[in-house]
Amino acid sequence: MKYFVTIGDKEYEFEANGENGRTTLIFEKRSISVDFKRIGNSPMYSLLLDGKSYDVWASSQNGSIQIGIGGQSYSARVEDERQRLLKQLTRSEAKGEGLVSVKAPMPGLVVRIAVEEGISVKKGEGVMVIEAMKMENEIKAPISGIVKSIGVRQGDAIDKNALLFEIRSE
Repeated sequence: MKYFVTIGDKEYEFEANGENGRTTLIFEKRSISVDFKRIGNSPMYSLLLDGKSYDVWASSQNGSIQIGIGGQSYSARVEDERQRLLKQLTRSEAKGEGLVSVKAPMPGLVVRIAVEEGISVKKGEGVMVIEAMKMENEIKAPISGIVKSIGVRQGDAIDKNALLFEIRSE
């Protein structure tokens, strides 16, 4: 699976593949062997990167990960390709005014619908859950407003780009 890591104003893209208990990262066309294990219940981790050992401190805070390694500290945001796709699709549809249509980012199954037509929702509020590739993905309201229509029902199998719901901004 592809991952996107943002540190400061720089973004890094890499692919992680795991087989037989080992993980390989592909970064800038280079394959890197990785072993990353938590030490007890502490925020400390043991990192083996291409055979070199590092002690890493990591903690999740406010949607980002604070990392300490080699006497340096970093703040990073991590997204996988599924999260990025969901964000891009809702962002591209959300103009902030008028009627906003939210479409399915991938084919799947509608597991749960948390709202009804005519209900007021806040930006970022969970509207429905879609199961795709054995993972549940929460679809959130891209703007605050009133749910104008819901284009699917719980249990529906949906295609990519199927209309899920529409919200009219308040």
